[in-house]
Order: sequence, then C-alpha cells, then structure tokens
Amino acid sequence: MADPAKPLGPLDPQVVAHLNSNLGPAQPFLLRIRGGLAIKVDAWVIGRADMINGNRGTTVEIRITPAGSLLTTHHSWSKDPESRRSDKVEGQAHATAADALQWLLANGKGELATTSKLAWMAACGTCPPMAGLDVQRIA
Repeated sequence: MADPAKPLGPLDPQVVAHLNSNLGPAQPFLLRIRGGLAIKVDAWVIGRADMINGNRGTTVEIRITPAGSLLTTHHSWSKDPESRRSDKVEGQAHATAADALQWLLANGKGELATTSKLAWMAACGTCPPMAGLDVQRIA
C-alpha cells in the first residue's frame, strides 16, 4: 500500500502504460484559479463522480499527471426558476494523496461529501499508486 504522505511520482513507465491502455493518453486541462495563476496540465481523469438533485448538481474529478501530481476539482451548479444557470468551479494541485484528501475534506467543510468520496474511491481503484488509499487502515 502506498504512503499517502509521499509523492506518487514520477509515475513508473508501467503505470503510465496502464493508464494509457485503460484511459487513453493524458489530456490537456486548464483550471482557472480566482485570485491566482491558472493551472495547465496534461493528466488522466482517474476519479469522477456526479450527483444531480433537481436543479442542482455537483461533479468532483481527480486527475493525475505523468509526474505524479494530483489535481482535484469540484464543480457545482444550480438553475433558478427562470432556468438561468450558475456555476462555481474550485480546484487545486497537490503533491501527495494526503494533500488531495485534505483538500476534498476542506472543500466539504470538514467531511468527505458523497460525491468526493465516490471520486476518491474511483481514483484509488483506477490508479495503481493509489491502491489501498480508499480506506483508512489501523494496526
């Protein structure tokens, strides 16, 4: 099992081949950061979860770069009675899985919201260096 406090990369060539085989090549992604520099990466989406409840929705995505950096994004939207849509996108780059998990917890105001948890579990099942990080292990 990986140590969540250690960087995941650079990714081994076998991991890159696994991701390319299962997800296709890393894709360009640009995340605009309010009040900061935008983040531009080539990465694989290793975890994604969507939740729609009436006129509101949330998407959480977790990406990994060939260098092993993680990028988490949280996109929420809502529609008012006149069907005008309002969107809010937040995200951050992380050096370790522990940092990414802490960001998801902070984004959920101290708890791992259902959408974040589903995306995290998918990432841990998709990306071999994250295998086993979907649960907390206690000796």
